[in-house]
Amino acid sequence: MRAIQKGEGRSCSKCDVWKLFSEFGKRANRPSGHKSQCKACEKINAWTLTKAWRDKNQEKYAEKKRAWSRTEKAKASAANWIDRNRDAVYLYNRAKRKLAVGIQAKSIVEHVQKLMKTQKCKCVVCHADISSAYHIDHIVSIKAGGRSEIGNLQLLCQSCNCSKGAKHPVEFMQSRGFLL
Repeated sequence: MRAIQKGEGRSCSKCDVWKLFSEFGKRANRPSGHKSQCKACEKINAWTLTKAWRDKNQEKYAEKKRAWSRTEKAKASAANWIDRNRDAVYLYNRAKRKLAVGIQAKSIVEHVQKLMKTQKCKCVVCHADISSAYHIDHIVSIKAGGRSEIGNLQLLCQSCNCSKGAKHPVEFMQSRGFLL
């Protein structure tokens, strides 16, 4: 590595290291045309200043965050993320709505993926393909005394889940002719 000549760089005012001009941001009103701090020091400084400001002004920060979340750019960014993560969003919302008691959404996503493999993408009752659409069902419904636990979940097609409703699993399977 060759030494930096006097006309090729300058010393950073923060870290006091001699660096090339390309490592400094542009600034038109300075004699050299570059900022006094290198890009790395400037980035660290900006982050610490921002964090310090956030800590001091929590209410203002919360309001700015709410205002930004209402902008079109924020909505487009969220919509883009949702489009790329449809399955996770679906499972997370189901978990929040129905299975919030004692089960975390992340563990439900993992469990549903395991159930898909175990059930070979088939409905437990009618063996229809559920790879594109399925319902997460409580084997023993909440109304019948079942709990929102990983071991009490199964994947069914929409028609089987809707016809099962809150019936006890034995009663439901007998109505379908599977059990005596």
